[in-house]
Amino acid sequence: MGGDETGVRNDCQQSRDYAPRGKTPVVAINAKRFSLNMISAINNKGLLRFMMYESTMTAGVLLKFMKRLIKDADRKLFAGHFESAPCNFGAAMARKR
Repeated sequence: MGGDETGVRNDCQQSRDYAPRGKTPVVAINAKRFSLNMISAINNKGLLRFMMYESTMTAGVLLKFMKRLIKDADRKLFAGHFESAPCNFGAAMARKR
């Protein structure tokens, strides 16, 4: 089983605009920013599981997701590596190994 996590925001990462020579470009931005994160896992049969969350990725969020995976599984799971996210190195994860 492989997994990954990603996040999206409602503003663009790099804004560009045009202005006549000698004038400063003014870029309008949305004052209400929000972000949404997702963690997902897929097995070799193509079964996809995902969880949306608004907080940052922490060991607690990862453990919550893994508990959901275990709950839905009909057999033992081999959870692969979720990249090098900081939550993988926390004390909470060390206690659960």
